[in-house]
Amino acid sequence: LLDLSLAEEWKLPSTPGLKAHGAGSAVIEGRILEEVTAQIGGVGTSLPYALPLGPLAEMEGRPMQAIIGLELFAQHVVEFDYAARRVRLYDKDAEFKPTGAVLPLRLVEGRPLTTAVVTIGGEERSLEAMIDTGATRSGLSARYLAAHPLDVPTTPSFTISGGVGGGATGRLFRPDAVQLGDLRCERPVLGMTESTEGLSGSKSKFELLVGADLLGRCRVIVDYPRQRLLVEPGPDAGQPFG
Repeated sequence: LLDLSLAEEWKLPSTPGLKAHGAGSAVIEGRILEEVTAQIGGVGTSLPYALPLGPLAEMEGRPMQAIIGLELFAQHVVEFDYAARRVRLYDKDAEFKPTGAVLPLRLVEGRPLTTAVVTIGGEERSLEAMIDTGATRSGLSARYLAAHPLDVPTTPSFTISGGVGGGATGRLFRPDAVQLGDLRCERPVLGMTESTEGLSGSKSKFELLVGADLLGRCRVIVDYPRQRLLVEPGPDAGQPFG
C-alpha cells in the first residue's frame, strides 16, 4: 500500500475507483496502481493500491509512506526482532527450531489469527486474537465487548486507535494479564473499543488485537507457509507496563 500523495507526485499509472476502510468508520477513496513494485532488502513485492496515509501518519506521530503486508509476508517466514529493531525475511522453506511456544495461525480474510488468554478479575478468557505488528496499541474489539460487557475501572472515552478511515473511540483498562504462548504480560494497558464501525468494531473478525506494545516484548516469527506463530519472550518481557 502506497501513500496516495506519493503516487500522484511520481505520476504512477493508476485507475480510480478504490474504496477502503480500516480502524475508523469513514470510507476512503484511493487508486488502483498498475504494475508498481517495491524492493525490500532485495526482495520484490507488488504495491497494488494507493490510499492517503497522511492522516494515519499524523495520528501515529511518525512518517508513513507505505505499508507492507500480506502480499510480501505470505510468501515468506517473517521474523520481527523488536529488541534489535529488525525485520528479517526468510525463504518459505526455511526451517526454524522453536525455542519458545508454537501457536497455530489461521488466515481469515487476509488477517493472521491465533489464540491468546486474557485474565480479567481472576477469570481466564481464551480469545480469538489478531496479530498486528503495525498496531501501536492492543485492545478488545467492540464485538467481544458487546457479548461480554466488563465492569472494570477505565479511563474516560477518547480516540484510542487510528487507521485508514480515521480513528476509533474507546477506553483503556488494565487486565490482570495477557498471555500469548510463553509471553505473559502482567497488567498491561488494553483498549476497549466503543466504535461499532471499522476493523475492531461490532463486525470484527477477532476478539483481541495484539499489537506492538505487547509483541515488542518478544521475538516473533510468523511462518505463513506452515500456518504457525513462534513466540520467544525477550529480556524485558517481565518489565512492568507504564
